[in-house]
Amino acid sequence: MKKNQDILKTELENLYSPPVPERKEEFLQNFSYPQISFGEFLRIQFFYIGKLVWAGYIILFFTGFFLGKFLMDKGFSRGMMAAFCAVLPFMVALLASEISKSVRFGMQELEMSARHRLEQVMLARLFLLSGAATLLVICGCILISRNSVVDVIPCLFYLTVPLLFNSVSSLWICRRIPSLELRDVSLGMGVAMAGVHIFSIERMDWMYEKAYLVFWMGMLVILAVILERQIKQYRKNLEVCVWN
Repeated sequence: MKKNQDILKTELENLYSPPVPERKEEFLQNFSYPQISFGEFLRIQFFYIGKLVWAGYIILFFTGFFLGKFLMDKGFSRGMMAAFCAVLPFMVALLASEISKSVRFGMQELEMSARHRLEQVMLARLFLLSGAATLLVICGCILISRNSVVDVIPCLFYLTVPLLFNSVSSLWICRRIPSLELRDVSLGMGVAMAGVHIFSIERMDWMYEKAYLVFWMGMLVILAVILERQIKQYRKNLEVCVWN
């Protein structure tokens, strides 16, 4: 069924494909409008990201810290790490809610007619939010290393793998079931992963030993490669919607 739909979609695109614009590059070169640098473009997009998203990042970070303190007071030596592993994947849901905002509110056509393409805007916001998530992961690793025997470098793998797993699995589910929203799926995955880390904190303790560090490194590489391919597919889907 899906194969037939893809074939029909391709045939319709070929049948109703728009004509190639003539002298487009010449027109754009002669068209006078204020230029901005890439850094300025990122700065503008930073302020367009919802304040609740930035606040959510901060709340999740401090939730992981205080939850880790609570677990450590209860006698769990790796409580700080388990808390951050359980809480930080929820940042994927915040990121998904921001980059899918145009689709949710039906603003694709308006944003496609703007100066910067929808693809450029989405990738810029993805870059900013991913950078913020990376910064919080590094800060979390520093806190974990100060409150446990885990070093900073291994901790980077322990915290990054759950984030990538949430991203990859959520994108995969949404591609298989297009009616689902990425934000809701990633939120559900975050809840499931939080439950696994908190309620299995003692049973999963062996996974954080140095002997299994190679496993975490391999998982990081595999998930990163899969996520890169999925992002390329996401960009391709956006390009289909962009006016030429």
